[in-house]
Amino acid sequence: MVGLSTIHGVTLAIDLQDVTKTYRGGVQALRGVSLRVQSGEIFGLLGPNGAGKSTLVKIIMTVVRPTTLTGTVLGRPACTQEVLSQVGYLPEHHRFPQYLTGRQVVDFFGALAKVQRAERKARTEQLLEMVGMRDWGNRRVTTYSKGMQQRIGIAAALINDPRLVVLDEPTDGVDPVGRREIRDMLLRIRAEGRTVLVNSHLLSEVEMLADRVAIINQGRTLAQGTIEELTHESHRYEIDALNGPASIQTAAGEVAGTPSAAEPGLRTYVIPTRDPAVVQPAIDALRAAGITLTRVERARETLEDLFVRSVVDERGRAMPGAAAHSCHEHSLHEHTLPGGPPVTQTLAIFLDAYRDLNSRKLFWLAIGVSMLVVVIVGALGIDETGVSVLTFHFDSKFVNTLFFPRDLFYKMIFQNLGINIWLTWLAAILALISTASVVPELIANGSIDMMLSKPITRHRLFLTRWVTGLFFAGIQAAVFVTASFFVIGLRGGAWEPGLFLAIPVVIIFFSYLYCFCALMGVLTRSTVASLILTLVFWLVLFGVQKAEQFLNNGRIGSQMEVVAIEEAIEKRLEKNADADVDKLRMELTAERRSAERWSSGYWPAYALVTALPKTNETTEWLARTLVRAANFRRPANEDEGMRFFASSRVKRKDFEQAVYDDAEERKGATWAIGSSVIFEAVMLGGCVWLFRRRDF
Repeated sequence: MVGLSTIHGVTLAIDLQDVTKTYRGGVQALRGVSLRVQSGEIFGLLGPNGAGKSTLVKIIMTVVRPTTLTGTVLGRPACTQEVLSQVGYLPEHHRFPQYLTGRQVVDFFGALAKVQRAERKARTEQLLEMVGMRDWGNRRVTTYSKGMQQRIGIAAALINDPRLVVLDEPTDGVDPVGRREIRDMLLRIRAEGRTVLVNSHLLSEVEMLADRVAIINQGRTLAQGTIEELTHESHRYEIDALNGPASIQTAAGEVAGTPSAAEPGLRTYVIPTRDPAVVQPAIDALRAAGITLTRVERARETLEDLFVRSVVDERGRAMPGAAAHSCHEHSLHEHTLPGGPPVTQTLAIFLDAYRDLNSRKLFWLAIGVSMLVVVIVGALGIDETGVSVLTFHFDSKFVNTLFFPRDLFYKMIFQNLGINIWLTWLAAILALISTASVVPELIANGSIDMMLSKPITRHRLFLTRWVTGLFFAGIQAAVFVTASFFVIGLRGGAWEPGLFLAIPVVIIFFSYLYCFCALMGVLTRSTVASLILTLVFWLVLFGVQKAEQFLNNGRIGSQMEVVAIEEAIEKRLEKNADADVDKLRMELTAERRSAERWSSGYWPAYALVTALPKTNETTEWLARTLVRAANFRRPANEDEGMRFFASSRVKRKDFEQAVYDDAEERKGATWAIGSSVIFEAVMLGGCVWLFRRRDF
């Protein structure tokens, strides 16, 4: 165990000097704060609103990055991950996931602290018993009062058996009974040998609890030490006397009396001393004169008096600190550092994501609709005379097994309805709606504070949480594809394992959008804004890719038309060398110009699409792959000419085949998915960079 800092023989749990923090815009939250917290004590951090107390606490817990800092926490360099495994933290405005029970909250934060499962389970029960929440442990935190949430928060802060416990406003908003119970808990924590740092504005609570205090104002340390040390100059005796003289003589000199405004004839004499011998001559003289004494009391400044005096006096300097104070050093227990592997944290975050999804009605609605779509398709039948739905039969000359083989009928439904409409549009929109809140909720104040206070790096926390957001799309795709596999196998008689390729491809397709949504969530911190911006981004991608496809079709069609006209001229001249082909040559010249225009417009569009995530092209690559693997499409009519570009020379089948071959040659997985993943990696890298640098 790394040795703690010491000063004058006193062991320090926290030893910080010259802590400064300047936010954007030049706002100075801390201006050289120094803080020394002795091991095994309750230390109170005091200051008015905006003094910098919470900023200092968040710097200790790595939630906020300091501008400058020198010092140690628990004998290790401050603001490092290795320190966090030995620290417990409860932020001021904590927000626990509403879908968790109290027991699950404690267990979740224990897993993030890398406490192994068996130890975590045992400690969770012990802590729930300690904070009086064992009978409420299986209820969701949304049913808890403010005091109950504070108790669960204290249990979560203690789950990793910390040597240092940092509590930011632990009794804020709690009723008097709850405050007393929390106060008793903190005293028990100190009795176990732990160090407790309490940031609070409730001076009376701190005065009853704290061994030592520090007062901070305007980012500076004004006073630090025990209350006795900081108020030693204010010790005095107060004497109330009826009809007393204007002044009395004490052993220390003459003291004037102050008339009471509340009771006529009553005077109060304040004698600045802590020595009762100095007061006795005055008491004797008053009694000898027959004057009635109504009160003789030894007094000193309260913590509130000290606080007001320190804050109001702009010229006040920091009072003597604890360096010269000798206090009893509590012996610490040998605390075992949490030894769980990083996978413990990863599994906890994934389990939390599952619980989150499980609590969302939209998730189950999407799964239900997916199953309903498959059931409806499975209810369809096809034979030589037409189609049927359950027991109802409909004769058709065009939709029957003579025109569509049975297996192809179900495959086409899966491709056109399942992939092209459901998975890549409707289900993707439902997934975005359900997961758009993942990043904004992660970085919300109160939620992120406790996570960042655990020994998990920021980039791993963000990336793991982002990956869990892909759960929704993955589960939807898996359910739909698996059910479709059995429908095609049982109803169509064709078992096609290649269908399962759709699951990872749909997840990759969704990740393009979800990555952008995460980036917007980091930038805006708003679920609604990130969702709307992502949908707009998706529409822009769709429009750009459709424009590229339109230009490519025009380019290919025009080139095929050029070839067709050239062949027509050649055939006519072969039959008759003197044939009039001037009109065809004019058409050829015009078509070549058209082909050049199509090409000049297409290649810039192609370059733009190459640089962007390709949502359309990814799903179309999947469709082409399924065509190769399982003959998913019906051959086009050979006699049908190309309609869209109004050509009678190029048949539609030839045109479609040319477009298909072009896509196979130039738009494979490397182009459609690989380049998209590169763009996605850049966006995700931006998310992580922003997340790592942001103060919360």
